[in-house]
Amino acid sequence: MKQEIKRGCTLNDAELLERVHDWVSRLCISGGNEWVLSVPVDFNHDPDYLISELCNRYAAKQEEYASKGMPDKENEPVELQERAKEYAERVCNGSFPIEYTREQVVKHTANDFIAGFNFRQPEIESLQNQSKVLSAIKNGLEKSLSESLSRIKELEADNEILKMENSHSKLVVDEAKREIDRLKWLKGLD
Repeated sequence: MKQEIKRGCTLNDAELLERVHDWVSRLCISGGNEWVLSVPVDFNHDPDYLISELCNRYAAKQEEYASKGMPDKENEPVELQERAKEYAERVCNGSFPIEYTREQVVKHTANDFIAGFNFRQPEIESLQNQSKVLSAIKNGLEKSLSESLSRIKELEADNEILKMENSHSKLVVDEAKREIDRLKWLKGLD
């Protein structure tokens, strides 16, 4: 049975901020060793996805404020701004070194593959179905073409036979005409 993957983070902004803050703390304390990636992707738990979601929501809020003609800094969520600054300071101060182990890279690659595969699975299945239909059409056309070519060869052979019969008939007619002419000539001698 195919597993259905729930797409996207379902956490509200406060929960998302808390999870990102917890992850940043855990990663800083462990030197990046606490990094976790799930297969399939866990949109409410994987740190890479949560940080990405936080950035996307931040950008969306900025666009929303800009579309309303409000200055960015006055309307920026204070908690989000503080957390972003704290995260940036930790990264800039070098307290957030990320070194990936082979296992983490393999898990992350597998995670990306599974997420991409499941996301594209309906498209892949549709293409496979289209391929089957096209293959059936191709097979039908090839069979029809083969039958048509066979029939053409039969007709060509029949045509050759008719040509030979026609040629033979002409010879018989010519022979009959000569015989008639000879008989007329003989009759004229009498």
